[in-house]
Amino acid sequence: VMKTTSVTIPIQVQETSETTHVHLRQNELGDWVSLDDCVLIIKVQDDSFQDVIIVEKDKKLEHIENLDLISLFLEKYKEQEQKNWDKNISGVEQEDEQEATLPKPDFDPEQIRFDPRNFSLSDIVRFIKQNRIDLSPDFQRFSVWTSKQKSRLMESLLLKIPLPMFYLAENHTGLYQVVDGAQRLATIRDFMDSNLILKDLEYLSDCEGKTFSSLQPKYQRRLEDTQLACNIIAPTTPISVKTEIFKRLNLGGKPLNRQEIRNSWTIPHVRNFIHNLVEAHYFKEATGNSVKPLRMDDQELVMRFIAFHLVRFDKKFQYKGDMENFLDEILDYLNRHGTAEKFATLECDFQRAMQNALHLFGKYSFRKVMPHNILKNDKPPINKSLFTAWSVILSQYETALVTQNVEKDSFINIFVQEIANDAEYLDALSIGTNHVVKLEKSFQIAQKLVDMYLKPSQENA
Repeated sequence: VMKTTSVTIPIQVQETSETTHVHLRQNELGDWVSLDDCVLIIKVQDDSFQDVIIVEKDKKLEHIENLDLISLFLEKYKEQEQKNWDKNISGVEQEDEQEATLPKPDFDPEQIRFDPRNFSLSDIVRFIKQNRIDLSPDFQRFSVWTSKQKSRLMESLLLKIPLPMFYLAENHTGLYQVVDGAQRLATIRDFMDSNLILKDLEYLSDCEGKTFSSLQPKYQRRLEDTQLACNIIAPTTPISVKTEIFKRLNLGGKPLNRQEIRNSWTIPHVRNFIHNLVEAHYFKEATGNSVKPLRMDDQELVMRFIAFHLVRFDKKFQYKGDMENFLDEILDYLNRHGTAEKFATLECDFQRAMQNALHLFGKYSFRKVMPHNILKNDKPPINKSLFTAWSVILSQYETALVTQNVEKDSFINIFVQEIANDAEYLDALSIGTNHVVKLEKSFQIAQKLVDMYLKPSQENA
């Protein structure tokens, strides 16, 4: 939980339609004290809640048990602070999905197939150099092992201590993608290439300060002949099953989000294509350089554009309301059927969409702008629903047509008025945004506003 000086938390009173607000501030002792007739003092220690003290009861809440109220407050507070943290880190508005729970995709245990194989360390390094093993370097979430960790791993191999099982997924082209063990494999590759010097060893003092090429021959042979145990996920395994396997194998540290997992299944040329789009100057300009790559929110936005471009123009897919599994399906399609021609079309349309959005909305592109944002010159985070709809719609229109027919930044006020006059539209951009009906509403409004001023280019009509 992030430290702050004051906070206002809405609490829904159980079994009633009432909502009360808890107004708190942090005093000089670090306690959370109510600013009005509320009921709580929260003591914070080491950024975590330690004690909750009931001071007095608000009359409206007399029928609420103390523990229930405490539970409600802590749940709402932690939820809000986590959303604020995620928003500040990513630059993208966190979705509030409150629609009915979608049924889980079919999961047949019979579809799970692991093939146990042993590879020599020499074979593994050769596979990596031949690009038969994809280490997904951008999937390592900007964290790297220390030189001590790397050296201790190699010392374990030199001591003939077996390493934990490696998990690889074989795709339809025969490429192995690392599900679990990428850091270990990268360390092994670096040492075998003599790009790592052994330091801080615990037992093998005669190997201290050595690279692979400077090791004694007995140690070199020992490493080259070491067998690594691998479990290979068969290429016939459905992507939904692969995703579940990946989640269960990666339980350490902060849980991976779906796009980070999705990225692990992306084959190199598709990953490079998506990476090029998020690094393109027109994407960064249209989003105000505010979408951070730390949790791959930028790549998810690009995936959404690709997905609904395929839905709207290629008619290859139908969206049924489950965004995460839908994007998984799109990725699987790109891995299997993505061609240079298709990628060139998508890139051209994506560039056109970003340039058009920047011209029409300026710094407010893809943001849920309210009148108070304009008055305060405040810039909300990127809204995923707005990005999805407007990027796909605007990809139809030649930039020259847009700039000639519409004044720069002229859509900002039009958009603000649309939100102010259409409560259903605001709701579609705020709660349950991935619901089919609400996402379609976002597309309808974007198309309606554009149709008032523009006509599609002949290329995409």
